Amino acid sequence: MLRQQWQQKTLTDADGGKSAHSEPGVAWLSDLGVLVFQGNDAAAFLQGYLTCDTDKISSAPGAWAMCDLRGRVVANGYVCGSATQVSLLLHVSLCSTVIEFLRRYMVFSKTTVTDHTQTHLVFGRVDCASDKKFWPIDQRRDLALACDETDAQALAAANPLIDEASFWQSRIKDQLPLLSSPVSGQFLPQMLNLQHAVDFNKGCYLGQEIVARAQHRGQVKRQVKTMLATGTSPLIGQTLTDAAGQKHGTVVNLQAVGADKTMLLVVAADDGATSFNTPDATYSIL
Repeated sequence: MLRQQWQQKTLTDADGGKSAHSEPGVAWLSDLGVLVFQGNDAAAFLQGYLTCDTDKISSAPGAWAMCDLRGRVVANGYVCGSATQVSLLLHVSLCSTVIEFLRRYMVFSKTTVTDHTQTHLVFGRVDCASDKKFWPIDQRRDLALACDETDAQALAAANPLIDEASFWQSRIKDQLPLLSSPVSGQFLPQMLNLQHAVDFNKGCYLGQEIVARAQHRGQVKRQVKTMLATGTSPLIGQTLTDAAGQKHGTVVNLQAVGADKTMLLVVAADDGATSFNTPDATYSIL
């Protein structure tokens, strides 16, 4: 399998002293999985479950999210493809969750879904010059998909290699979360700064009524914040509680940035605090 081969190559390069640079550059994003939906009505089927307008899907990746009936985001990431074949890029820990979530509805569709995580690799770049092999996903980052080792080698050679951690750290700085299993189904899109992944003019999708209501009411009470933890790193999904018992939010993403420092994305209410202490660490809002 391509993923296993590339993992071995990455380990071999590290053992051989090939070190990654800091951004700008390109990284293999091992945290991203790939689900491929196929069928004459693939995009039409997903229209009822994704927050983006699947009629507008193209080869260029766009942001998407999928909500449950309560409007809470089950998974998010990037989507590309055509009317008959759609690829969803999402955190690897949620591939099976999304398949099982949609399987009950696929009984009434001619669409099938296959997990291609082992046979497809996703590469991401940060702050690089335009390259036709990569599709922009925001002002700083772009993505490309490799289906074989030749493609993967070409994408990896396109720019200086950076650690995958640098890519995800750049997203944390810019408050762009990617949900994983511990925080699936907990937050509205607006709490996660995912308004860009929601088409508020499209037809019905699962959870739309609640998502639309939150949008029309204005600002939600909880939003993503970037924090720096000094001390013991928390876990994704952990509620940060200070010594007085006050809760300061839930960790959505994290990335180590030093021996005892961790950069975090936290969904929290605006309680006015700029820093706080827990028994294991000191937290400051960036």
